[in-house]
Amino acid sequence: MRLRATIKHVTGSASHIAVMVGRGGVATMPDPVALRILPDGAGFSLLRIDKGGASFAHTWHATIDDAKATAAAAYGIAAADWEEER
Repeated sequence: MRLRATIKHVTGSASHIAVMVGRGGVATMPDPVALRILPDGAGFSLLRIDKGGASFAHTWHATIDDAKATAAAAYGIAAADWEEER
């Protein structure tokens, strides 16, 4: 199952994820505009999608419900916000 949800607002500390790039530099990542949940091995990846449609960060979850719970806590995504991708 592949799911997608549009982010209406970023909540709390989910905004501006800092990551290491290059030789120890730090970059500020954009706020995502959408999320995708994809099967990944024995679990699921929750991908953060930028306004250009590219995935720029992800987290792995043992279950699809765990991925949805993370999306709800960080981005306010409700169960009804998810749409199945084809």
